[in-house]
Amino acid sequence: MNISKSIVNQDSTLGKFFAGFGELPGLLLAIIAFTIISARTKISNRFLRYISLFFMGITTTLMYFYFVVIFSRVINIPVETFSNYSLHFWMFFGCITIIGIYFFKTKLKNFSIVNYNFAKITSILFSISFLLVQIFKSLWGRVRFRDLATGFSNFTPWYLPQGMTGGHSFPSGHTMFALMVLPLILLVLNKEKWKKVILITVVVAWGILVPISRVVIGAHYASDVLFSGGFTTMLFLVLYKKYYQ
Repeated sequence: MNISKSIVNQDSTLGKFFAGFGELPGLLLAIIAFTIISARTKISNRFLRYISLFFMGITTTLMYFYFVVIFSRVINIPVETFSNYSLHFWMFFGCITIIGIYFFKTKLKNFSIVNYNFAKITSILFSISFLLVQIFKSLWGRVRFRDLATGFSNFTPWYLPQGMTGGHSFPSGHTMFALMVLPLILLVLNKEKWKKVILITVVVAWGILVPISRVVIGAHYASDVLFSGGFTTMLFLVLYKKYYQ
């Protein structure tokens, strides 16, 4: 908590920017990855193939909707504004999902194994990390630094779960989403050196700035972002070793 006491500034421009945009690139990449997997999955049994496509389509549509929920915060529009048009949104995103699956299935005949593995790793990375973060958030009940009572009397260390108290500080969802850009590095492994340097620099910078901004704005403690960052990075390395080595 001493780190938070030293650097928190809830009026930070950096903190406000990443609070709005920090999750969007990673979520967008995950949506693309799920669409690619839906299009390229080959199951011989027709019934199972349709069931697989259905659940993949529903998952991708839900992710589109979540993207809109996050973006509504960026443009400062209450989510309730969309409630009267929910059916229209589901239909719209469902159509986008179908079009995306059709595009990848029919137009990219020579889809490279590198791109397919990128999509596979991104999908697995997102699924496991997202579920873990959401479960921990609900069960850990850690109060965010900016919501602590006077005198910090309700502060709790990260390793002591408090139950479902309504606190959602541990672990950091923004950090997990920020590190969803890690698989982009896989796309330039065999490219020119300058392309590698540029992309890796951008990915690493994004993966560092978003977590720091969350601590600066008081939304998380250093332990929250370190846990999310460490887990997501280790999982990415395990998946990389499995599919690329």
